[in-house]
Amino acid sequence: MTNSLWLNVGYCFDTNGKLHKKVLKQDALRIAKDRVVVLGYTWEEFTTPCRKRELTDLRKVVANYLYKRHMTYHEIGGHLNLDHSTVVYHKRTFEEMIPFDIELQKLNYQFNKL
Repeated sequence: MTNSLWLNVGYCFDTNGKLHKKVLKQDALRIAKDRVVVLGYTWEEFTTPCRKRELTDLRKVVANYLYKRHMTYHEIGGHLNLDHSTVVYHKRTFEEMIPFDIELQKLNYQFNKL
């Protein structure tokens, strides 16, 4: 069996399930930035106050991703150019909308599978 690595909720495991290292907050942020670019947006465009639905949904997905990687609301807000209360709102609405919103489910799947 190969010793390939895969990422799971902020930790790096091999195929046997052995923990290798914890993904640092700055690594999670770098991964999120790379994934935003792969999805077709620049980080500058993503962090502007634009309220297009596709950008706000992506902010919800990224806020949820970073929060699950142990970043605080204040840290996430600082990186996304948002107030911490807006990050709380994005996280909460993500949790409420994900079971019902097909577009948000697709975006979340695409973001997390990159």
